[in-house]
Amino acid sequence: MRFFPLYLVLPVAIMALVCGLPDLWAMRGDEVAPRGRARIGVALGTVAILVPLAACLLMVQLLD
Repeated sequence: MRFFPLYLVLPVAIMALVCGLPDLWAMRGDEVAPRGRARIGVALGTVAILVPLAACLLMVQLLD
């Protein structure tokens, strides 16, 4: 594979949030539950959503 298909970034980021947030909410009362992967998934999903949106907004600003 020569390049990563960029059209998959946004759906995968949304799925990271959809899967990570309920897992974090389910582990809320359990103090010994490992939350690291869910937190990382939510954080990376958020970044993967915000970066393309910011790039699109920047491109719109530059074209005007």
